[in-house]
Amino acid sequence: MQLTSGENLTADHWDHLRSRVLRQIGATGALPDSIIEILSRDLGTLRAADANGDGASVVCELTPVTDDYLDFLRRQVALNARGESWTSVLSNRLTRLAPYTGRSLLRVTVRSPQGSLTARFRPMDYELVHWEVD
Repeated sequence: MQLTSGENLTADHWDHLRSRVLRQIGATGALPDSIIEILSRDLGTLRAADANGDGASVVCELTPVTDDYLDFLRRQVALNARGESWTSVLSNRLTRLAPYTGRSLLRVTVRSPQGSLTARFRPMDYELVHWEVD
């Protein structure tokens, strides 16, 4: 387990984030069981598991939504290089992130050998902005 953060992640922050993800995204049925298991761990358990190398990781970081990134997404959507399914993912990402241009969002990435989740939140209130499951 790898747990990293661009800022000091507190137990309260983690509890708010994971409860939002489990409640809002978990209700869709889209989360792999391995991601649900990681999200069910409290911060102390995550930190204790960090040394055992189980192939799971949690990364929490503030990331800016820039014009350059949104332009990149627009170009990729226009190219449709990886097919309609991937273009739909990128188009949805563009739509959800565009209102936040010039602001930072808290990006939480949870990976396991069986799948991954990326969720973006407004940092001031943990409002879920966008999520994707691979």
